[in-house]
Amino acid sequence: CEKHACAFCEICFKSNSEAILRSNTVHWNRIAATQFRKRYQTDCAENTVVCILNWLPLHFIYGGLPDEAVGILRSNNFLTNQIKTFGIETSMQLIVYFIRSFVKENTDYST
Repeated sequence: CEKHACAFCEICFKSNSEAILRSNTVHWNRIAATQFRKRYQTDCAENTVVCILNWLPLHFIYGGLPDEAVGILRSNNFLTNQIKTFGIETSMQLIVYFIRSFVKENTDYST
């Protein structure tokens, strides 16, 4: 685990398969975040934009990229695109969900 600087941490992971799943989840989310970020920064099809607006913050969060997650959640451009695409109510619900996910993923429950 990253917290205790060991490949398998009995404190953080109940089983070896849980450690592998966590590692793979971080890896896959980083890959997805990288691809989405590239597409978001270029002109892309409307359905790709919808997917990016729905998922990019979560891929940053679960990919262990908290700075990128905070950056996109604070971005006026991202919020404006969300409101244009989904409307105010749905956009606010998504932002609250992203923030709750961020807090949950980045809170140390061991203290």
